[in-house]
Amino acid sequence: MPPTHLTPALRRQLSDEARKLLFRAHGSDILDLPTSLQNMRANLMIQTPRNGPLYVQLVASGLNYMYRYHLEAIGADILVLVRNGSATKWITYATGDHEALNVFLADFQLHDPQQLNEPVLKFLDIVAQLDVLDIIQVSSEAILQQSEPTRIYTATTPLQSYRFICDGATGCPISIDCISQQDENHIKIQVTYYNRLVSQVVIEAPLGILSDVERMMKVAMEAYSTWSYEAQIQMQNLIDEIDHDRDGFVGRYDLIEQLCRAKHSLEAARRTAKEMTRILGDNGNPSEEITYDSFLAFWMVMLADGSQMCDINDEIAMLKAFRQLFYGEQNIIRV
Repeated sequence: MPPTHLTPALRRQLSDEARKLLFRAHGSDILDLPTSLQNMRANLMIQTPRNGPLYVQLVASGLNYMYRYHLEAIGADILVLVRNGSATKWITYATGDHEALNVFLADFQLHDPQQLNEPVLKFLDIVAQLDVLDIIQVSSEAILQQSEPTRIYTATTPLQSYRFICDGATGCPISIDCISQQDENHIKIQVTYYNRLVSQVVIEAPLGILSDVERMMKVAMEAYSTWSYEAQIQMQNLIDEIDHDRDGFVGRYDLIEQLCRAKHSLEAARRTAKEMTRILGDNGNPSEEITYDSFLAFWMVMLADGSQMCDINDEIAMLKAFRQLFYGEQNIIRV
């Protein structure tokens, strides 16, 4: 009897069927799409129209995730940890020493060759566009378009359209396509290695490395310390009024109530308070209450971010912005 010729497609189909039988025999279910993107470790090849392939490692656990990029030229790793919505960036050298990435880049741009600067900035630019939590949220609404031989899901938001391809037998992700609805920027992610974490792991930055938000808040408090005594008293009085239970902290419900009093919609107030407590909240303290200093620094950063009209060093403009946001237009004091 002549040997049976197996085409690559048939060989793949038989392999998939065999793995499905094996998984069923051992009681393992196919991973659903959102689960496959959580509590895992993966190696990714990321491609965009403007850049060649970028190879990074990703660890995702719970609501936190971390990208690692190996800078081969100096044998160091660039890491970006996103924890509670705030990014922390640092470099780990081959010696095991760590340094905040902003410090490294400031020195590096002065006397390092451009060929080293470029890949780091390329990495930072690409991962800034890939919010894993957003992708997980979108994946929960994705529609299954095909289940054999691979599982294909699609999802669309006002800003992006997504295409997820997963292994037909296990549900493990194979690739993700993210296409912008505005400029048709296409990011393609190939998963070259994938492994499930047994349970959630704690992902933390090295001691002494501040997140981007913490660094900006530190700068804001330094600026606030230079304000006049009268302006500082006015700001403290404004925050006192937001602390409705007068316990020395501003909680989520304090903020929601104050924003509603200022004529913001309840939905916007809830969303704003949720984001603030997510970014500033302490995982060890579930009360969702923020100290006055943290509240002040956070909102100074938020109100000044990207605005030419409100500078953290301009006490008059900042007080006006606080009153407008938290007390409404009718309570702005004209100076």
